[in-house]
Amino acid sequence: MYLDMGEIMWNLFKEVWRSLFKNKATVAGLTILVFLTSGIFTVMHDTAKAMKKQYEKYQEMSTSHDLTVDLNLPINGSVYNNGFFINGLSKEDGSIDYNKPIKYVPENFRESTNIINFSEVRDNYFSLSNFIDDPNYNNKYISRSDFLNLYSTYIPEKPETGILDLDFSKSNKQFSLKQKRIVPIYKKVNNNFQKEVIKTTLNKSATYQFDKDYILSDISYITSKDENSVNISQLSTLFINPMTNVMTFDSLKGYEWEDDFGVIKINGSELAHLLGFSPLENNNFVYKVDKNITPKLITIDENDKASNFSVKRLNNNFSYNDLFQDRNIEVVSESKFIFEAREKYNIPLNWAFKKNRITHYERKLYETTYTGDTKDKWTGSYKTFMENLITEFGEIPNEYAKFSFWEKSVTTETIPFVEKNGSIVLSNDYKSTEDKNIITLDEMNFIKLKVMDQSEQPSGIDFDKFKFNEDKYQQLRK
Repeated sequence: MYLDMGEIMWNLFKEVWRSLFKNKATVAGLTILVFLTSGIFTVMHDTAKAMKKQYEKYQEMSTSHDLTVDLNLPINGSVYNNGFFINGLSKEDGSIDYNKPIKYVPENFRESTNIINFSEVRDNYFSLSNFIDDPNYNNKYISRSDFLNLYSTYIPEKPETGILDLDFSKSNKQFSLKQKRIVPIYKKVNNNFQKEVIKTTLNKSATYQFDKDYILSDISYITSKDENSVNISQLSTLFINPMTNVMTFDSLKGYEWEDDFGVIKINGSELAHLLGFSPLENNNFVYKVDKNITPKLITIDENDKASNFSVKRLNNNFSYNDLFQDRNIEVVSESKFIFEAREKYNIPLNWAFKKNRITHYERKLYETTYTGDTKDKWTGSYKTFMENLITEFGEIPNEYAKFSFWEKSVTTETIPFVEKNGSIVLSNDYKSTEDKNIITLDEMNFIKLKVMDQSEQPSGIDFDKFKFNEDKYQQLRK
């Protein structure tokens, strides 16, 4: 059977349509891909075309000239004296002090104080014979650190604020303290230094007293179940000074005694025994009245009720036997040296120094050399620049015409006292250091200055031009 061409095409179309209908997902994906690809190529083409047009526009504009400037200026030139007079001088003036600052000083520009220069003192221990004219102290020392602790309270600029005062007005240099100070004593044993220890055996014939009146409730916590039973607890510590035979329950005073010269402490059951009490059977820190004990510190009557104990006064005079029975009591303490208040003590001559602190302000005034006859010594672009400034502003602006550079200088002189021809004088050989700093805002606003003596100044300067008759802030701005 023969089919004509139209029928063949129709059958082919039906087969294709049937196949596409069965594969809907594939057809949809291909359709999206075709549209996406065509869109991307369209955007890229349009972007490239726009960039090309913009570039051609920029190129056309860059070749256009609205104005032509002829910069036919000399690029070389010179300025006279680097452009400025310094303090009114130039190199041609021939002054050896050219480029040195003018010095100004405040009212109190020189401060002198007495100091001990510990950088010249090498020892770690100082013999007490340095301070006291007594050969018994030749082998007794105090530590460097202890003496430095005393000296650290001394402020040379404000000596009245510390407890230590230096008096170098006489040949014999001395110091004194406004308050008593106690320091340990050391002794030298085989080139080693160790604290000196004192062993004191109490005198059995001595008598002892309290530093003040006490009642039992001052030194203990008193409780009672009824009027016939009394308990005490939380007993204070009794401190006994072996040097003065004074007793106290004041812990601050007691520990001060201990730091100074040693102390005897009585507390706990031993103190309770002196009060006529003994520990409870089930509690060693609570005590009851024990009629088998004869109290020493208080007097207990047989008829005393519980209410009597809270106001019961302690006795005030005691024998050695009252406190210690027949025991030999030995107190071991560190040996101490007392620097008494307002007592004068010597200072070795090689420790004594005078410290001078000299404050001055240094100024360099820069003024343009593009003035008067010297402006003709400017050439090239430098001269053109200055002429343009004058044309534009009518004159040379201040920032180019005149300005000052200021520094603060502090010189510290540390001068030793020496013996010369039988007299104690300040040495001509001393150390000097100089520190320079920028000027603070307070100094700019409040410190009044005057020109320093001309003997301290650079030579060749007309100082009448540099005297101030205005406030400091205006001075510094120039």
